[in-house]
Amino acid sequence: MDTACTWMEKYFPSVFTHFRIAYLGLLAPQVWVYCVLQRADIGESVIPLSSTIYASIGLGMIFFSLFRHVTSDRSEHLLSWPATVMTSIATIPLVAPLSLGTPMMEMWAIIGGIGAGWMLLSWAPFYAYLDIRNAVACIFGVMAFGCAIEAAVDLAPDWIAAMILTIIPFYSVVARDSSDKHRPTITQSKRIYFGSLKTTSPWLILLGVGVYGCILGIIPGVAGSPDAVSRWETVLVQHGLEIVAACATLWWVFCFHGALHFSNMWRAILVLTATGLFFLPLLSPFWAEWSLVLIAIAHTLMLMLLWALVADVAHHSDLSPFLILGGTWCAFTLPLAVGQIAGPILACAQTSQYLVTTLTYALTLTAVFALNDRNLMQSRIFTDLDMPTPTMSMYESIDAGCENLGRRYKLTDREVEIVKLLSKGRSKSYIAETLFISENTVRTHARHIYRKLNVHSKQEILDMITGDEKQNSAKE
Repeated sequence: MDTACTWMEKYFPSVFTHFRIAYLGLLAPQVWVYCVLQRADIGESVIPLSSTIYASIGLGMIFFSLFRHVTSDRSEHLLSWPATVMTSIATIPLVAPLSLGTPMMEMWAIIGGIGAGWMLLSWAPFYAYLDIRNAVACIFGVMAFGCAIEAAVDLAPDWIAAMILTIIPFYSVVARDSSDKHRPTITQSKRIYFGSLKTTSPWLILLGVGVYGCILGIIPGVAGSPDAVSRWETVLVQHGLEIVAACATLWWVFCFHGALHFSNMWRAILVLTATGLFFLPLLSPFWAEWSLVLIAIAHTLMLMLLWALVADVAHHSDLSPFLILGGTWCAFTLPLAVGQIAGPILACAQTSQYLVTTLTYALTLTAVFALNDRNLMQSRIFTDLDMPTPTMSMYESIDAGCENLGRRYKLTDREVEIVKLLSKGRSKSYIAETLFISENTVRTHARHIYRKLNVHSKQEILDMITGDEKQNSAKE
């Protein structure tokens, strides 16, 4: 146990030195929404029950975010427990085998969806407070633990699953209150990148999210239910791979000190989805079901990426985190609900599977290429993860160390300026704006700097500076 704690403090110092299980409280609404949607069903309903829940979540989040924006802080506490009770009560008719009629089920779906929307929205201030390093640790920790709980609930009998899902909303509100009172220490100072609605709203990204959500909604109606593989196999494989993906991301960021690039992650998720869609009508029912599992994994990764996006944007913005999270989630859930309604209609058309698969593949590729890396909004997302940011007390020694490296390795004055900023964790777009040069020029200087210093990353430059300081201290 001591070894495990030492390891966590080494690689996750900002979160796990004083880790609280409450920091993973976001898994409660995530698990509730996923598991309820897996079990809730109305065979005779014209409108899919899942579309009602998703639409209620999106519209509920918009309503609550606007309500919270125009009222005092007290409204947040006034809404928490009533919304939690609403969600808990709605769980029984949605999950337990009670054989209620379609109107009643739709009513409970609306109530549960609105309550789940508030549960998700209530975590906005906590994630807006976190720097991106803490946020990544919490979000992908939620993904790992949440997927394990989802697997257990998926395989549990109906009444046991109903009991778990009835209790879990209360964990969300208790964990959130505890997290607000005992927030982790952030390691990076807050800088405002997005100071207005125009710069805070990633319109192009939200457009891609909406397209993706609509595609996800269409898929179940067109694909149907192959049922060629036993449920326990697909559940274990899907959630097992999701847990592996979450742990791999945490290892990459905290152990390998790697950066996350939003555009690359977004494209990878869309390519996974497009691949599953492309092969879905071409394969046997057995392999088609595994294509659906691939799409489900991509769906989960997209949700985690959206949470990381919202956390990073809200942390660097003056706008209300409620508005940022509510707007982003509405851009995903409402098109998803529309797609779920349109899916069964398209499935009735002749050769609909081939037509819709081709269409959704084209839409996915359109969403991929719609991302513009030159967009200032996108270029600043996750830039705080570009390297471990040194503390403010280290800045003076870093400047001196960079000047020393410049003399030893014959760097130009401009290269010394750039290596100082790189060593302080500044992104290439930030350096370009600061020095009034283009990003391509910054990249060219960075390549020259790396070649002259014989290094391959910013961390190695910091290691060189640290090594010089230790040598000078030893001589003194």
